[in-house]
Amino acid sequence: DRYPCIDLLFNLAEAYFPLRKLTEDGIERNFAYNVLAPFLLVNELSDTLIAADGARIFNLTHESHRIGSVNFRSPGLKHSFNLRDAQRQVALARVSWTYELDYRLAGTGVVTHAFATGAVHPAALQQVPRFMRWSVRLATRLWERQEPGTTDTLMRMAFPADYAEVTGKYLYPGQMVKSSP
Repeated sequence: DRYPCIDLLFNLAEAYFPLRKLTEDGIERNFAYNVLAPFLLVNELSDTLIAADGARIFNLTHESHRIGSVNFRSPGLKHSFNLRDAQRQVALARVSWTYELDYRLAGTGVVTHAFATGAVHPAALQQVPRFMRWSVRLATRLWERQEPGTTDTLMRMAFPADYAEVTGKYLYPGQMVKSSP
């Protein structure tokens, strides 16, 4: 209410739950928190984003969207829940939603992008037995760090001077690449 416009929105928040549980609305928590919540936030802020001169929206996702699928018969993974599939479904839904958002906001001056940092996903650690987690943490620090250039690319694209007409892209790691179809 205090701001007439929003110029830049990063949807970075994530929460992953290893056990299947539904929200009060009957939606699986991983999907509700990681897809529906940012969708609703952008929907609520859409007038404020459109009011800005060249607003930017960046949606965090992960490379696992390439091997994920959305089970439309059981979107909450009711019959076969595991965290890895939930995370892949979330990643794919975020990429798909970003493209749909770009389509719906065409002509408003709002630019949307999905991006992956290359950093290891928190759900990966929860798939490991407890007694091995320390070794996985050490290993991920050694070889699966955030790709250099990701932050630089995001910051360049966040300012309209260089990328005023670029919209609806997937960035990984710090470069525009094709996502899964």
